[in-house]
Amino acid sequence: MFYICSMENYYLSDEQMSEYLNSIGGLCNGYFTDKGPIVDPGFFCVGNGWFGLIKSLINDLTELGWNKETTQVKEKFGGLRFYINAGSDEIHQRILQAEKESYKVCEKCGADGELRKDIGWYFTLCDTHHKLTKNSKTKVSFDYDGTLALPSVEEFAKELVDEGYEVWVVTSRVSEEDSVLHPWGGTDRNKDLFESCERIGIPKSRVKFTAFADKIEFLAGMGFAFHLDDDLYELTAIMESKDGCMPLNVGHSDWRINCLEELKK
Repeated sequence: MFYICSMENYYLSDEQMSEYLNSIGGLCNGYFTDKGPIVDPGFFCVGNGWFGLIKSLINDLTELGWNKETTQVKEKFGGLRFYINAGSDEIHQRILQAEKESYKVCEKCGADGELRKDIGWYFTLCDTHHKLTKNSKTKVSFDYDGTLALPSVEEFAKELVDEGYEVWVVTSRVSEEDSVLHPWGGTDRNKDLFESCERIGIPKSRVKFTAFADKIEFLAGMGFAFHLDDDLYELTAIMESKDGCMPLNVGHSDWRINCLEELKK
């Protein structure tokens, strides 16, 4: 007997999944039987894109007489794994069907997906989330003053963030924490930088203040695809280091094209 989920999209938020689990009295923990019912969607070690698939599976298994006891639900080799202690042949067949179906559903958003094997691990993703996940493996770096401070560069950096790239700011400026050693500039010395980062979507954890040290000291060995800067000294130091990070000059009219060419490699 084969079952078909009637949902147009399998995505459910944590709140929706929690509400559903509570509505059925939760699931039983097959490992820790002394624990209370499972109503926290965090028990399912998968993305929200598969929650609808799991919900449909649970409904069908319950109708087949399943005792709602599960030991683990997770992703493995890009597919759903739903483990139980015991069940009829029909119950196990329904689980196998859901696990097979998961290879056609994006784990992130619940849309149509396919198994991807080119991003360091196996994931079942739609085209959009495949691109975002693949891009997230690539790190790029921007200087701020004279570079990211330019509207055209800020716009480009935001495009990269939106496409999933890991974007950093590596600046010669001094951080607020080190301002005791460099007292000039005031307490709001980096306000403009952080405002720019907020507009772009760069978290503060990806802003590196070198305090006038050579930027290559931070960039070396970090796996950056490129560093865009207006300082020829910094660019030359990166080039002479023979690190894999490609130094690119924002002063060149084709700086944007050069950046995109590096991302294609």
